[in-house]
Amino acid sequence: MLTILKILEEHGKTIRLMVGVLIGLILGFVIAWGVWPVQWQDASPGQLHPAYQGYYINAIAKEYQQTGNIDVAKHKLGLDLAGKANPWVKEQENLEAGFAQALEQTTSREDVITLGRLAQDLQLNFRPEAFVPETPDAETETEAPATRSTLGNILRVLGYLIIALALAALGYLLYSRFVEKRRAEEGEQEPGLAGAYGGVIEDVAVEGEATPALRTTSATYREGDDFFNPSFSIEDGAEFLGECGVDISHTIGAGEHKKVTALEIWLFDKSDIKTVTTVLASEYAFQDPTFGEELLSKVAGGGELRQIVPGEEIVLETTALRVRASVKAVEYANDVPANSYFKEANIELRAYRR
Repeated sequence: MLTILKILEEHGKTIRLMVGVLIGLILGFVIAWGVWPVQWQDASPGQLHPAYQGYYINAIAKEYQQTGNIDVAKHKLGLDLAGKANPWVKEQENLEAGFAQALEQTTSREDVITLGRLAQDLQLNFRPEAFVPETPDAETETEAPATRSTLGNILRVLGYLIIALALAALGYLLYSRFVEKRRAEEGEQEPGLAGAYGGVIEDVAVEGEATPALRTTSATYREGDDFFNPSFSIEDGAEFLGECGVDISHTIGAGEHKKVTALEIWLFDKSDIKTVTTVLASEYAFQDPTFGEELLSKVAGGGELRQIVPGEEIVLETTALRVRASVKAVEYANDVPANSYFKEANIELRAYRR
């Protein structure tokens, strides 16, 4: 059984890929929006949306009706700009299409006459009385810019949301890795029987062992901890030898959280490539034949099924390692059946070389 830390290490390429993608997205947004944003230069009325081109040409036509200054009208229509900057200059048909749109938006006979006079003085092949428009109706064209703007806002919000979710996922992944590493290496002391995921205990020699333990830790299960699975690496200096830990083995009933009726202690030996598992059952589960069969199926590698009893010691052995597991304390939940699932259980693990 591997720790979450080692699983994360195995998926290091995936994590680096996620980080790279996020950094690329962030840099892209910073450069595109902050460093080198798009800047329009030499924009002309001919680059407006067709609906707005019509409004603009009608306004220029009405002003020309009052002033009669054709040079001013040409300047405001952008006809004195370079051809590439103004589609109306590049292709006369573009300007005539703009006048056709303007004709669609006229509301009186006087406006049609005004528009026709400007087209005539600009020497356009455009006759209001004979022109048949090919563009969509004014109402549809008017709504298009607003629709496009709304769609752009939605896409922008979705982009920000995706970046925020990706950053949140990355932050959670890094935080989980930090927490698991801290729990595995240092432990966390809490009030009660012991730290929920174990506390480092002073290594001393015990009877039957020639040397102090390579690692001594304690793990405490508390009711409601549905993800209880502390694991601890066994190392001799810089050499990794294996792992040991405690896991939820079996539950009963239903409710807001798991009702744990059995815990399993396991030992993984790197040199033996196997895991020894011993199951510690509650008094009720151990005495029930049905539970006994289910729990026996979880025993592995020469382990055994035992009733959890405070003060007892369980020994797990592989080719190169030995773990002495001591049941320090057990408290059952005040529920029926009696002594069926744990409220708290504290187990101390001491790992040795054989």
